[in-house]
Amino acid sequence: MADKAIEVLLDERRSFPPPKEFKKSANVKSAGIFNSARKNPQAFWAKAAKELHWFKPWKKVLEWNTPWAKWFIGGKLNASYNCLDPHVKRLRDLTDLPYLRCLCNEARG
Repeated sequence: MADKAIEVLLDERRSFPPPKEFKKSANVKSAGIFNSARKNPQAFWAKAAKELHWFKPWKKVLEWNTPWAKWFIGGKLNASYNCLDPHVKRLRDLTDLPYLRCLCNEARG
């Protein structure tokens, strides 16, 4: 019974277009990305996942047993590391700017 209810939810056909202002600031502006994701979802997500830092690489992209899905089996990552560390590394040289600004203002008197 529960499997039938979940399968019905998997057949969603409604569309919710984003506001125009949101679309203007989107990172992806081409519909081609949707075609490549639809054509080969596992290859699409494997390529996207390679942009993350993995402490241990995955062995299999997807294991799907309706209604359960397991992604990137065998892999190990840290979401916090992937969210913060690339920016910290990129901005490392800028971390002392507020301190330097204070020193400059004090020196000017």
